[in-house]
Amino acid sequence: MKILKENKKGITLIALVVTILVLLILAGVTIGAITGNNGIINQAQNAKDDTQRSQWEEQIDVAIIDAESKNRNPTMENVIEELKNKHVIDDASQVNEQTGAIETNEPKYTIEGKLDDYIKGITADVIANAEDKSEFYGAIVNNYTCENSAGVNNWKIFYADENNIYIIADDYINVAYCPGSKNYEIYDNGNGYKLSMNNVIKDYQGSQDITDERIKALNNDYFNVKGYSSTNNNMKAVAYMLDTDVWSVFAGDKAEYAIGGPTVEMFLNSYNEKYGTNYVSEATSNIGYQFRSNSGYTYLLELSVPDDELYTISSMDKADYMLLASPANTSNANCLIDMSFGGNFIYDSYVAKYVGFRPLVCLKSDVILKKNADGSYSIK
Repeated sequence: MKILKENKKGITLIALVVTILVLLILAGVTIGAITGNNGIINQAQNAKDDTQRSQWEEQIDVAIIDAESKNRNPTMENVIEELKNKHVIDDASQVNEQTGAIETNEPKYTIEGKLDDYIKGITADVIANAEDKSEFYGAIVNNYTCENSAGVNNWKIFYADENNIYIIADDYINVAYCPGSKNYEIYDNGNGYKLSMNNVIKDYQGSQDITDERIKALNNDYFNVKGYSSTNNNMKAVAYMLDTDVWSVFAGDKAEYAIGGPTVEMFLNSYNEKYGTNYVSEATSNIGYQFRSNSGYTYLLELSVPDDELYTISSMDKADYMLLASPANTSNANCLIDMSFGGNFIYDSYVAKYVGFRPLVCLKSDVILKKNADGSYSIK
């Protein structure tokens, strides 16, 4: 009995605990391998998704080939018909004709990029005739490029007439990207964004430097309706801002021209169309513009929606006011019209120390925009 008792072996409590912990760890590793983000189940599901998506993409490619073989100049409608024939979709509403995205039948997937060649696109007249401009004005155009592209974070749609779409820099440009005149550099007031025209106006004589009819039409009431001319300093500053040769560093292959900022007439046309307001500016003398109200003319005007970043830059980190390329009719013939950080039109001198430039680009008349899924636009 003594010998049997000494030879008897058992499992200690510590050994039992260690065994259980090892089993738990192994179980956790196994479960993770099966159910984790990169687990067997997810990998199997991803493989299934990839296969099903590829099958739909193949069907879409076949539908496009069939549409092109049956039609000399196939249209989006022709492709949609073939997509229905191939049972990729049941209804035309499953195709977004602006973005080209296809919402497939079951299993449902969103397929993009296949119909880029058939997107009708957005032209200048489409925007100009749209009842709701909020879909367009302020939207980013994400693939416009020019010599000074590095100086602009984003370009936004600012305005459109029947012929052209106009885009604007979404923020003030740094002095490193602001062009000088023929013989002079732009003047930096210290932080790289607050810039003055002290020097550059020396290269201009006034309104006689503005000869391009397209550019004169931007201050239409001044040049064409009233027929004014001027050699005042504010008009010399306007001549610099409207000098398409100077600002050509912002005019890429898709642009007709670029200038140093919008005029007051274009600014109000854009804002009125977006918000249904009826603000009016008029050239009241050869000195420049004032705003018209029911009670007469005024020097100041406050926007009803002052926090729209398309029109106002609320942060004063870079500059306080945006320069407009229009002269102001005040007792001081040195003033241009500015848009302040608070959504107010004000007047200030061409040598003001708190203003910045936001270049404006007129895109070519044949430019077509493609709407992206995130609400931005790309030039086709």
